[in-house]
Amino acid sequence: MNDMIDQIFDERINVANMDELVDKGLYMDGKLTNKFYLLYKNYKILLEKFLIDRLPLLEYDNKIYNSGLFFTPVKKEDMDIYQLLSTMNLRYFYLRNILNVDKLSFDDINYVVNLSNGEIVNFDDKLFEFVNRTYKDVLNSNRENNDNIHMVCYGTDRDYYWHDSKDLIFGFRYDKYADNGLGHDKEWLNNSFEQYKLISICLGELNKECSKRLELNVYFLNYDDVSVIKSMRRK
Repeated sequence: MNDMIDQIFDERINVANMDELVDKGLYMDGKLTNKFYLLYKNYKILLEKFLIDRLPLLEYDNKIYNSGLFFTPVKKEDMDIYQLLSTMNLRYFYLRNILNVDKLSFDDINYVVNLSNGEIVNFDDKLFEFVNRTYKDVLNSNRENNDNIHMVCYGTDRDYYWHDSKDLIFGFRYDKYADNGLGHDKEWLNNSFEQYKLISICLGELNKECSKRLELNVYFLNYDDVSVIKSMRRK
């Protein structure tokens, strides 16, 4: 898992405040420290528990799965690296943002890394309020502490995948070409068209409902084999 975190976070090291990273014990001798990995893993679990609690993610995941339209989940070995790192246990949806956990204060970092597994699993009201207080800043890769727009690309270089770093981004993905028993070309095409219609409706509804609940811009992006970043785990 550390290798995958390196893969998605390395690009942020160059824009981060290196002295601050070192002072916080998150970077040493040219690489991220074990403290950073623990911080990232723990905070990611907490944030995803918070999002599952606040948003209708499971409801829509089940709706799509039970639609009768053969939405085959992606196999683990073919997953987007972000989907592979997800702890939300959903079939199709996953958090796409890179978490800028190094922006947390010294006290907040020490709080997160010292949490026990039991405390994380239980996710009580205190942890809920902690995430609610910190997550918007952790999502935002703009380190200038201003309201300037800082755009981030969450896929291939198309307008669809470019969003302000303050936005909350989810990925949606399924295996479009799975063998679902629809051998007849016309039958397969008709089913694909119905899949497309349902995806458009569900993602549109989620964009609006989740943005309303969290009071920030939330976008659900549809991914395929071309637009994802595959894992490059070391053997």
